[in-house]
Amino acid sequence: MPAFIADSPTLASEPYLPDVARLDWLVHQAARAADAPATVRALERLGDTDPDRLQLLLVPGTALLRSRWPVVTIWQAHQPLPEGQPQPADRFADVRAAMAVRRGEAAAVWRQGWHVRVAALGPAASDFTRALLAGQVLSEALDAAPDLDFASWLGEALQQDRLAGVRVLPPVAPEGESP
Repeated sequence: MPAFIADSPTLASEPYLPDVARLDWLVHQAARAADAPATVRALERLGDTDPDRLQLLLVPGTALLRSRWPVVTIWQAHQPLPEGQPQPADRFADVRAAMAVRRGEAAAVWRQGWHVRVAALGPAASDFTRALLAGQVLSEALDAAPDLDFASWLGEALQQDRLAGVRVLPPVAPEGESP
C-alpha cells in the first residue's frame, strides 16, 4: 500500500501519506505479534556482565519507522479519543505546527498487553532502538546512541513493557584460542 500511495499522481500533494501507511502497517503487525514474556528475565545481568555479551530483547512486534514527516503526530490526530475525554477544538493543530517547521519523527511501535502503542522517539532513543532491533549487543547499541541517557531509557522501557528480556551471550575466545 505505501508504494501504491507513493506512486499515485492523485496523492502526490500529500507526500507524507506513504509513511503514515507504513506506520499503520507496523501497528497492524504489532497487534498480531506473539505475546511477550510476563517478566523481564536476566535484568540483573546488566550490573554484572560485560555489555559486549548482552543483548536487550524488545517485545515481539516492536518496530521503528523513521520519517521526514511528523508521522506519530499525524497518526495520533486520527485516533479516537478515550471515552469521556473532551474533543479538542482543533485535533490537527499539532499536525499543522509540526508540518510548518518540517519536523520529522521516529515512530516506535510495540504492544503493551493487548494495546498497540505508538510513540515518537528522540534521535538518541531512535538510534538505540534501531541498534537493538538489528540485534547488536548492548555496548554497540550504546555506541550507536552516545547521547542516550540509558538509565532513563531503561526505566521507560520497563514501565511501558517494551523490554522482553536480556540475553547473555557466551564469552568470545581470544583469536587463535578455542572456547
